[in-house]
Amino acid sequence: MTLAGRIRPLDEVSVSPRDRDALRRVAVNTPIQGTAADIARKAMVNFAAAFPSSGSVRLTLQVHDSLVCECPGEKSEEVRQSLEKIMEGAAVLATPLKVESKTGQNLGQV
Repeated sequence: MTLAGRIRPLDEVSVSPRDRDALRRVAVNTPIQGTAADIARKAMVNFAAAFPSSGSVRLTLQVHDSLVCECPGEKSEEVRQSLEKIMEGAAVLATPLKVESKTGQNLGQV
């Protein structure tokens, strides 16, 4: 189960005789990766609230724990700072979430 309470059913995991530890790996990994996915989803919802789809800022891509957005160049610093706050505030954990952000003209630069 993730910290948000989402449950990963383990009966769907196929276990071959050669890989008996597969079920254990899924069970151990789910709370970690699942919680990270829940936090990323919460950040995307908060981003959508902060930057309505009718505006010039768009969330275009999620890659694992990274969010990629597009905006006019003159708004990049404001959007970067807002996105950092949104992502760092998506969950309250014992260890604070820290974000590293990059800006560029295209994906190759970030």
